[in-house]
Amino acid sequence: TLTREQDRLIRERLTRFDPKQLPLLPPDDDDLSSETVGIIENHEVRLVRGVAGSGKTLVLVRRAQYLAAQYPDARILVLTFNKRLTADLERRIGRDLAGVMLTNFHKLCAHILKDGWQSPLVTADWLTKYAASELTALGMPVAFLASELEWRRENGLTTDDAYLNANRDGRGYRLDTKKRAIINGIFARYEQYKRGREKESTDWADVPFLALDRLDTHPQRHSYDVILIDEGQDFAPSWMRVVKALLKPDGQLFICDDPTQSIVRDYTWRAKGVPVSGRTIHLRVPFRSTRRISEAAHSLIEADPILSASGDRIEPNFTSYELHSGVLPSLIACADAAAERAFIDAKLGDLQSAGVPLDQIAILCYSKRGVYGWAAWGEQGVHITSFDVMKGLEFAAVFIPHLEDAFEPDADAERIAAMRRKLFTAMTRARSRLYLSYSGTLPDALAPLLDYVANESYPAP
Repeated sequence: TLTREQDRLIRERLTRFDPKQLPLLPPDDDDLSSETVGIIENHEVRLVRGVAGSGKTLVLVRRAQYLAAQYPDARILVLTFNKRLTADLERRIGRDLAGVMLTNFHKLCAHILKDGWQSPLVTADWLTKYAASELTALGMPVAFLASELEWRRENGLTTDDAYLNANRDGRGYRLDTKKRAIINGIFARYEQYKRGREKESTDWADVPFLALDRLDTHPQRHSYDVILIDEGQDFAPSWMRVVKALLKPDGQLFICDDPTQSIVRDYTWRAKGVPVSGRTIHLRVPFRSTRRISEAAHSLIEADPILSASGDRIEPNFTSYELHSGVLPSLIACADAAAERAFIDAKLGDLQSAGVPLDQIAILCYSKRGVYGWAAWGEQGVHITSFDVMKGLEFAAVFIPHLEDAFEPDADAERIAAMRRKLFTAMTRARSRLYLSYSGTLPDALAPLLDYVANESYPAP
């Protein structure tokens, strides 16, 4: 069921095309705020910003279907972050919708580059192999250092001095001059390695810049009438430059995002070169999850001084009668790791016996290492993945194990905020049932949950 506001977003006309059939119920301008009227009259860009589970993707899906049906001559591109989201959108929109190209960003770049495409290096793999001692000296995870090198290139910080003097606020790790000098050395060796191979190598951060160069003379340049983007908070500035190069000068850009779920990148739309001021609509009711799951997840955001103070944060509306109350999420204190596994095995069996399909259940782990221990359930159909690739997905039931080690002992406020944000996103993947578990001691950073969950214990097997 769509709200009237969501229905208006879906049915907004493309002014350069004559529709096959006008909507039977056109929007009533008397019911619109002055801000909303301004957005509807300006077709250059539209940002739909909503809390997790508020129906952003549903609006995008219905809008793509509506435009394809009403404007068969329009060229429409639906773009998202990764393969799993693309597969989910294909299932919802339809794989063979005329006039619609649906893909993820890097697959699109591969299509643009064609013969110039080569499988990119994985920066984290190179760091693990060639910079192990420096990683130990820096005291940071390899995934973060990989993202730091990508952030440098995204911001044009290619010289030592530029990086030493850069403002890194919000990056999650505070680096003194000594540590930045170590990273300068790693960066120089990494770039030399890429250039020095028999066939010059690229990594994933180079891909959008290569695509931009190719689009100077590519037939796809300025070829789309409409581009719709899901999970736009994870699109870097260079990605948006590619998007704008593909969109016709008078084309329409339609973006869905939630900054609270920005677990990969954290750039403002101003930094991305996309004007959204006065062109943004907010969706505040978290329809996907039950009220109790949403309240528990948002308690982490509200308790965090960094996340709660963000100017991009959207206040959720938990008062809507359309929200189901549901049961309290469970926080399980397990006697040890074996007890945690026994609990999850038993609960998965209970859910299966109750008729919940295994492909509607997920085990989400804060690290890729934690994923491997649940492979047997993955073979039976349970969705097993890490926090980094869970975006946009939803399940009837979600398990989040191993929370005792989710926060580093010496983590500063920015790193705590980053993990709370990831946990928030993982929790809001659950529609009806949410199980959080740990052995040992619950991290202090998760104490805000205690007022919103059912506290249980599970003994040693």
